[in-house]
Amino acid sequence: MQPDSVLVQLVRGGHVSAYEDLVVRYRRAGMVTALRILRNHHAAEDVVQESFVVAYRRLDTLRDGSKFGGWFMRIVGRQALRERRKHPREGSLESMEGYPRARGNSEPHGCEQLMELIHRLPVHERLIVTLRHLDGHSIGEIAEITGRPTGTVTKQLSRAVRRLRDMAAMQRSSQ
Repeated sequence: MQPDSVLVQLVRGGHVSAYEDLVVRYRRAGMVTALRILRNHHAAEDVVQESFVVAYRRLDTLRDGSKFGGWFMRIVGRQALRERRKHPREGSLESMEGYPRARGNSEPHGCEQLMELIHRLPVHERLIVTLRHLDGHSIGEIAEITGRPTGTVTKQLSRAVRRLRDMAAMQRSSQ
């Protein structure tokens, strides 16, 4: 498979089939990100499709074709956040059919509790936590995806993790 930079150049040169390769390459990552924000499979599919359309239309604004992945994920994140603001109460844990479990957690009940706590976070904190701890992105990658400075991402991640710990402690004490 060809590198992103070559595929972007081919698309800019009129080879639409090269864009199909980019779609195949980034569809799953886009779905994971959109699902984690929206918690609704159908809405996530719509957001990913719309994001590919937006990316195609704006491809000429991408300076470095090798950065397509991060650029596209930033589009997905923003589109999903926009959709989430339009429909803030939609999406639930039940609608997350096929949602990937956190890696390394062999206790399904504990994983479900953690996911429930993560979903109580504000949308921007939930996105940062899932990108970092569930998807394994670096702080720099998260900054690129969200369009925020690395210092802001670090501070928001720290605040979100602290909030998760506090919520978990409150949940344990109430049981």
